[in-house]
Amino acid sequence: MNKTSECRRQIDDQLDEVRGVFTDKQKLLTCERKRSDDLRAELENISLRLFYLDNAKNDVRSACAAFTHTHARLTAVCPGLPG
Repeated sequence: MNKTSECRRQIDDQLDEVRGVFTDKQKLLTCERKRSDDLRAELENISLRLFYLDNAKNDVRSACAAFTHTHARLTAVCPGLPG
């Protein structure tokens, strides 16, 4: 009976150790998932900002082209304009 109880105690100790490792791995996985979610959200925000900046860049280019075209037409009509 003594040998059986000693074996039982060893198995219980091993089980507690495995449970501890499992709990640690679960906590680590939870932290990594949160980190992954945070990185995904940051990527989405950066992608959205890039989209808006690209649109703004295109708007500025269009405005510059319109100003250049307008200036060219004005200088054709009024040759004395500076520029």
